[in-house]
Amino acid sequence: FAFQVVDSTTGVPVSGATVISGSANAQTDGNGKTSLRLSVGKHDVKVTKKYYKEDKINVLVPILKSKSPPQVKLQATGRQVKISVTNSISKKALADVDIKILDINAKTDKEGKALIVLPAGSASQKATLSLKGYNDAEVEIKISDKTVAENDLNLTPAGKIYFLSKLSGKIDVVKSNLDGTQRETILAGTGKEEDRKTVLLASRDWKYLALLSRRDSDQAKLYLIETGNDKVTAFDEGNANFSLLGWSDSNFVYRVNRNGYQPWQPKQQALKSFDALSKKITLLDETDAKGSS
Repeated sequence: FAFQVVDSTTGVPVSGATVISGSANAQTDGNGKTSLRLSVGKHDVKVTKKYYKEDKINVLVPILKSKSPPQVKLQATGRQVKISVTNSISKKALADVDIKILDINAKTDKEGKALIVLPAGSASQKATLSLKGYNDAEVEIKISDKTVAENDLNLTPAGKIYFLSKLSGKIDVVKSNLDGTQRETILAGTGKEEDRKTVLLASRDWKYLALLSRRDSDQAKLYLIETGNDKVTAFDEGNANFSLLGWSDSNFVYRVNRNGYQPWQPKQQALKSFDALSKKITLLDETDAKGSS
């Protein structure tokens, strides 16, 4: 048997309200809706939520499914606060976001909105927003009866992005959340890096990064960065120039142009594949030549 709980003043759905009848109980979702498994007949139902006045109703559970569930209107006893949550990247509304403030729990509705009643006496309260597939957010909720800009909140999709940055004056490998927060330097530059010859290339699943960089000598090396633990490993180096071609699953393919070889000498160029799982290099092909100057 379905119920919907709304605020008596605003008509906004009340999430996290407890609906009780006998031994059956359930909590309302982001749209203020829930249901109880009840036998056919009359039942006393109690609806409670902190900072709301408790309400009781009598319902008649029919044999057939009820077409329109009864609507319970709860009267707020504290300050009403309107909150909206959107995706910080797409700016779309987020439904079913868990909101925890003090000992109060609530969820956003399908439009990404929630009405929360908080105790009077303070201008703001700290809250935690969480939703599967998104980074948790610690936010400050401004207590007001009106919709205010401070309560238009965002959640960022979970995940990290890796990139090259010269913010420090050197070329660093940096990672951050998708909105730029929680920035962290993974591999600090040494000052030997070259602008045009420092390249970072990610595998399609972002588990691995190939870095071409001159860091500790006059020659550039190839490095593997594993994003699971940010481990950095040099896997190829020498008197050569490297060209990054691309990733195929966990295999990184690149070309080697060896210095000191003449055009008529074999092995001047090579095509290689590095397996990020086994950490092994496979020689796919190399040039052949015969003759003299």
